Amino acid sequence: MRARERRTRREVGTEATNAARAAWARRALATLQRETGLTEADGLDVALTDLLADLMHLCDQSGLEFDRNLLMAKVHYSEETSDTGH
Repeated sequence: MRARERRTRREVGTEATNAARAAWARRALATLQRETGLTEADGLDVALTDLLADLMHLCDQSGLEFDRNLLMAKVHYSEETSDTGH
């Protein structure tokens, strides 16, 4: 494997259902809500928007390309949902 090449969860043997993937994301958003003081009343969309912006900051500080990773995430999502229709 080349130095910059990354393996996905699928490649390291972590099989998951889309429900499990959504649960992981919900836990990440719950952690953000807890850390920032957002509440359920603020809505999941507010937490998601904040998390995406925070991930952009992380990418900036880490020398990663957010847009490139977002495109890859869309590819993964498409592959993960192609059999199930979500």
